[in-house]
Amino acid sequence: MLVAISLIVTACSSTNAPTTGNTTAADPNGELNTNPGGEPDTIDPQKESFVNEVAQTMMVFEALMNFDPKTLRPIPGAAKDQPKVSADGPSRSV
Repeated sequence: MLVAISLIVTACSSTNAPTTGNTTAADPNGELNTNPGGEPDTIDPQKESFVNEVAQTMMVFEALMNFDPKTLRPIPGAAKDQPKVSADGPSRSV
């Protein structure tokens, strides 16, 4: 019981440790380093099935279309322009 109380008091107490310099400075090369945890089984978007694989794939591949945050309409991401619809309408495969 005494150990639990001391852990709670230690966790709730604030420390006034002196800070020297800016420890959250941005990387001058513009690189983002993350720790993905482990090696994924695959980064193929068609074969992945685990959350860590999906997260790493989303960091590697860029979507062709994104959504506008205000209107939620599709806008080009990596695509050059909006897709064009032919005069006879969208094609349907049967």
